[in-house]
Amino acid sequence: MVIFLKFAKTIFCTFLILMLFSFGSPNMFSASAAPVSFDKRDSCVTGSTSNSGERKSCDKEIRLIADSGRFVKRDSVSLVKHDGRGSEHNCGTPQFKATPIGTSGIEVPTEVFTVIHARSEGGMSNIGKRGRIECSIVGTTEQIPSL
Repeated sequence: MVIFLKFAKTIFCTFLILMLFSFGSPNMFSASAAPVSFDKRDSCVTGSTSNSGERKSCDKEIRLIADSGRFVKRDSVSLVKHDGRGSEHNCGTPQFKATPIGTSGIEVPTEVFTVIHARSEGGMSNIGKRGRIECSIVGTTEQIPSL
């Protein structure tokens, strides 16, 4: 019984010391370890449909680069269309650029981007009209875990 109590005391003290050290860790409960939301918004406006009925187009890239030490959580990313006018107006599809972590060979997405597109209405009845698109890339970034 005495041996068991000494063993239990040793285990309890070790556990207590580990808990105290983990609470003092810079990553424990710090704001940087929590997910961070982002909303990168931009728009693209075409030129006016010409007097001959020729349409104008506009293409623009929206890109978000995660802060140093963070990665884009792929399954949190979505595209939001706020406004669209003209014969074509779309937010594209999200694309990711991955960066390797240290020497492990593991890659995590650190950038997300899309190309938004708008095109003015065609035809003589639409002279002077413009196309427009406004989109957002929304999602979260998280801290890259240490390996």
